[in-house]
Amino acid sequence: MGGKKEKILLVVAGLGLVLYGLWTGLGKKDKGIIEGRTDPPSQESVEEEELSHQEASQEESSEPAPLLYVHVDGAVKNPGVYEFPEGARVKDAIEGAGGLTSGGDTGSLNLAQRLSDEMKIHVPKEGEAVAPSDLTTHPSGGGGEGKAGKVNINRASLEELTSLPSVGESRAREIISYRERSPFVKPEDIMNVSGIGQKTFDKMKDLISVK
Repeated sequence: MGGKKEKILLVVAGLGLVLYGLWTGLGKKDKGIIEGRTDPPSQESVEEEELSHQEASQEESSEPAPLLYVHVDGAVKNPGVYEFPEGARVKDAIEGAGGLTSGGDTGSLNLAQRLSDEMKIHVPKEGEAVAPSDLTTHPSGGGGEGKAGKVNINRASLEELTSLPSVGESRAREIISYRERSPFVKPEDIMNVSGIGQKTFDKMKDLISVK
């Protein structure tokens, strides 16, 4: 009898170990499934991620706006070359050059005109005789400079004329007054202006044009 009891106990103990092993194995499997599960992302986190992607793409695609270089002279406080963003107007250029000086007259200017690169704006003084083509000039033509950067004496502004050798402000005004009566046909015609002789012409002949 004693031997049978021992055998029965061993069998029961073995079954117990088998059941325990099965139970612990299933527990670990369930635990792994639970730990490996991830909750779906919240709507807020999805929106934040989309927003960050949009901002990054905008930064990559955005390019700096082109700048326009414009020369402003005449009756402004600070004549010179200034940078302006695309879409700026003549009014912005005058303000960028410090505004008008005493006696500055913008009546003949189109203040709403859009600026273009390499444009020149001349602000006349009250009573100053300036051809309309001299007020706002563009690199494509119609300005004060002729071929190869020469000063076009038929269209040059007062400041451009005074850049010529032996030409001061009073003589530049005489040149402007003369061409308003009779445009220059050839460079030599500038000697018809009072005070400009052969010696003066020889100094400027390579710097001027009439077309």
